[in-house]
Amino acid sequence: MNPRLALPILLSVAIPWAALTQTVPSPEKKQPEAKAAPRETPPDSKAYSEASAITDPAKKIEALEKFKRDFPKSASVETANMSILSTLLKMPNETARAPAGGAHL
Repeated sequence: MNPRLALPILLSVAIPWAALTQTVPSPEKKQPEAKAAPRETPPDSKAYSEASAITDPAKKIEALEKFKRDFPKSASVETANMSILSTLLKMPNETARAPAGGAHL
C-alpha cells in the first residue's frame, strides 16, 4: 500500500469512528416544575392596604379606625395610628382632632 494513501484512509476511518464512540447525553424529559402556591395575603394586611389606599382623608381615617377595631392585635396597628395622625395633620379643619403626639390613637 502506498504510504500517501494510508494516512487519508486511516483518517477517514478514525474520525467517524471517534465521533460514533462519543457518548451523547440523551435528552431527558423535563419534569414539570412544581409551582409554589402563591402566598395568600393575611386578612389584616389586606385590610390595612385597602384602608391606606383610600385617597379621601375622612374615609381613610374611618377605614383605618375600622381596621384597628377589626384587627386589634395586628402588627400594623401602630402603622395605622401613624397614618391616621398624618392624615389628620394634613386636613386643615381637623388638626384640633389630632392629639399631641398621637397620645390616644
